[in-house]
Amino acid sequence: MASASRYSEDTTPTKRLRVDDVRDGGVGTPPQSKDKEAVLVRWLDKGPLLVLGDDGVTVSGTKGFCMARTNVGVKKGTYYFEIKLLPAAEAYHVRVGWGTKKGDINAPVGFDEHSYGYRDIGGETTHKSKRSDRYGESFGVGDIVGTLICVNWEAGEKKAEGATPSPLPGRFAPSSLSKQSSDLVAVSSPRRVDDASYIRFFVNGRDQGMAFEGMPFAEYFPCVSIYGPGTVRANFGPDFECAPPGVVAVPPPVE
Repeated sequence: MASASRYSEDTTPTKRLRVDDVRDGGVGTPPQSKDKEAVLVRWLDKGPLLVLGDDGVTVSGTKGFCMARTNVGVKKGTYYFEIKLLPAAEAYHVRVGWGTKKGDINAPVGFDEHSYGYRDIGGETTHKSKRSDRYGESFGVGDIVGTLICVNWEAGEKKAEGATPSPLPGRFAPSSLSKQSSDLVAVSSPRRVDDASYIRFFVNGRDQGMAFEGMPFAEYFPCVSIYGPGTVRANFGPDFECAPPGVVAVPPPVE
C-alpha cells in the first residue's frame, strides 16, 4: 500500500502498483498521481467525528471514537503499513488495525467482529469489544505503530466451492508464527490460509508478537480510530520508517 506492502528480499521497491496488481491484493502509493494506471492508497471511509487531510494519509479526531478506512484492501498475501502519532495540544487516544467493509465506522477499531485493533492504553488488542489481558507496549505521541497482516481470500473462495484451498506461495513471514519470534524469515513450506492468517503489531520497529490468528476469509482494509483532538499520519510504503527487520517492501510482479 503506498504498499499495505508485500515483502521480498534484496529487491528495489517501486513507487506504484498497476491496477492488475491491486486486484491480486496489491496496493498503491500516496500522494495522488495523474498516472491513470496507478491506484493510490488513502483514507476514504470515515465516521462523522474524523477529518481527513488533503494529503490523503493524515486523519484527525475531534471528540468521540470513530474509524477511518482506506480505499484499497488486501485479499491475498502479506502486507504492512504504519502510522505516526503527531503532537497535539491535548491528550488523545488511538487504535490501529485491520477491518472489513462491514466494520462500523461510527465505532473504534475492534468494536465488532469485523475489525481487529491495537490500543494505545495498555498496549491491548481488541476485537468484538473484548480486550486482551496483556499483549504489547503502550504507545503515544511520537511513536510509530506498524501492523502486518497475512491473508488469502482466494483460498477461501475455493474452499467455499468445495475445492481444496490453495496454499500461500512462499513469502516472508514471522518464523513458525511464534509469539516469541521477532525475526522475519522465508516461509519454508506454504500453509493453508485458514491456519496461517494472522495479524502482528510493531511499536517503533519492535515486534509485539502475534495478535490475532485464523481470521475469517475476507478483504481487509487498514483502519485507524482517534478519540480526542489528535492527528495521525499513515505511511503505506514502500519507504517505511520502522519496517520489520530483514525485509523490504515491494509490489508483486506484473503478470
